[in-house]
Amino acid sequence: MSRWKMWFYDAPVGAISLVAICLTALCFPTARLLTGRERYVAAALLVICGFTFAPALTCSVYSIVKEKLKMLGGVGLFIAALTVWLQRETLFFVEMGIALVPFTLVVMMVIAKRRARASEATSI
Repeated sequence: MSRWKMWFYDAPVGAISLVAICLTALCFPTARLLTGRERYVAAALLVICGFTFAPALTCSVYSIVKEKLKMLGGVGLFIAALTVWLQRETLFFVEMGIALVPFTLVVMMVIAKRRARASEATSI
């Protein structure tokens, strides 16, 4: 098993949140490049990143607390802190996404229960 697959197997929530945070970090430079001709693509990119940034932060905290490999969650939070510090516009993403955090927690609890049941079924 390759190292990347092992990281994803040990911390799937942390890996997904790290990808979402990295995409958000690249959102504003990409949107600035696309503002001239493709304004609609830039607007869609900003909306998608706006709705995924705060849940990705929640998933990174979950990854640090619950998953085996805590490095992905920590790196995700570090990149998120750098993104908020360097690109102040992402602070609006956090404020806008606070309403999505309870829904994210419910979805993560359901996924965690299903993973626990699946691991119990395979161990028997």
